[in-house]
Amino acid sequence: MNMELISLIGGSISGFLFKMAGVLIQAQVDMAKGKIEAQQAADESHDKAAQRGGQWVRRGIVVAVLFAIVVAPFIVAFNPSIGVTIPIEKGFWIFKNIAYETQQGLLIHDSVIQSLYAIIGFYFGSSTLNK
Repeated sequence: MNMELISLIGGSISGFLFKMAGVLIQAQVDMAKGKIEAQQAADESHDKAAQRGGQWVRRGIVVAVLFAIVVAPFIVAFNPSIGVTIPIEKGFWIFKNIAYETQQGLLIHDSVIQSLYAIIGFYFGSSTLNK
């Protein structure tokens, strides 16, 4: 092999390697630009949502859930005429019979309790992220 052929092969290999490195770097730059643009779009959307006034709706939901869990049980406790009618299954297997009974008290559905968990997590959990 003469020196011209070795030089030609070495130059083509080094050119390929540098071109490949340039393409990979450009792909990373493009990906970073895409992430920055996506974050800017998310920030703009968040700003627009904050300006719509949905905070009063969220505050109303929080007040309603807290009323249902904290205040309403005390109101019902002092008024014995308030009751909840619930179905009670009697019997077994195919001989089930459903009877309805009225019991004194207040029925708090699981979804209300889960909403309270979400509210606590949102208001108190987000405060730990801002440290």
